Amino acid sequence: MIRLLLIITCLINIQGCAVNIAHDDNFYNKDRENQLIPSIWKMTGRITIKHDDEALNARIKWYQEGDKFICIISGSFGRTLATIEGTGTEITTIKGRENIADIERIINMDVLISDLRYWLLGQPNPASPYNYLILDQNSHEFIQNKWQIQINEFQTRNSYTLPKNIQLTNSQFNLRLFIDNWQL
Repeated sequence: MIRLLLIITCLINIQGCAVNIAHDDNFYNKDRENQLIPSIWKMTGRITIKHDDEALNARIKWYQEGDKFICIISGSFGRTLATIEGTGTEITTIKGRENIADIERIINMDVLISDLRYWLLGQPNPASPYNYLILDQNSHEFIQNKWQIQINEFQTRNSYTLPKNIQLTNSQFNLRLFIDNWQL
């Protein structure tokens, strides 16, 4: 149960707090950010979450259709731990196997997850301020809403350059995503 709450809390806290960080529009105009990603896509992979001295490994599936998303987190042997559904700005439903009341209490806080769908694609959310630290062919790193996002490896799918290895870090959490498959 603690691990499930850790995953849920981490996904909720990804939204961070708004920060006014200046950004350079010249960086945002690079070809990578201008590529149009289809409005319907699916990503599957593995996630590692570290918080204090605790770590958790899980499988993650993310389905995006326009502003709507479904995130399925599975544990060992493919057992679904949580299913989170929402729109571009809010979580609308969360289903889990254990202690749904605790999860819903956490979720019902003012949660904005609008950045995550862009970060999974290796891009900053264009609606929020951001600052690039590194932008080259081999790595991509930026700061947005008190999170540092590093894309350490890319893969090509259907002529799109998409992340294969993403690290998200803030003052409380360290997440690593290893993306096994993209469907566009």
